[in-house]
Amino acid sequence: MFLRNLSIVALSMLLLAACAPATSNPNKIAVVNAPAENRVLGFAQALQEHLKNARPAPTYTFISDTAARYQESHRDIAYSRAPLQAAFIARATNARYTVMISAPVLDRDIEVSTRNPLKKTISVNLQLEISIIEPENATQVAHFTSPVYTYTRIEFTDEDLPDEPDDPTILELLDKALNKLTPHVALELNRLMQVQAPVQ
Repeated sequence: MFLRNLSIVALSMLLLAACAPATSNPNKIAVVNAPAENRVLGFAQALQEHLKNARPAPTYTFISDTAARYQESHRDIAYSRAPLQAAFIARATNARYTVMISAPVLDRDIEVSTRNPLKKTISVNLQLEISIIEPENATQVAHFTSPVYTYTRIEFTDEDLPDEPDDPTILELLDKALNKLTPHVALELNRLMQVQAPVQ
């Protein structure tokens, strides 16, 4: 069993090496919604926009949104496999690093008022998690976690409930969490970009 597991690890690392382009772009990063078990569509794009506007100005650019969404939808970026798959994404897109964003906490509870059945209370809890993965060894070089943010709103019962990625309260809490984390993520990415790109 040990030899079998060792063979699987060795094969994974060989596949990782086989995916390597001739050279990586020293200024490109990939931002994806991952790990899949805590993925919320749209969060990666929101993080990317915050990073573009970060101060000091970013010393990096991004792979195309089309390429990022294709990669995250065609790879099994879940649980313990996430760092390795994120490394594959960086290799496949010629990026220096992959940044994963997810929501380990995202709860949306709806309660209809017993005093006034025409009103409902919507309570949302949100926490963000952001990781930076380097492709050489599929290792996590930085990790950031936001506090859990909570907000409650009251609506009429007959109002339609939007999907989570379009929920105004979720979007408001997302912006709040990104405002908290983005300066730290941007600072670390700028620092990493100053490190000499690995020879491949």
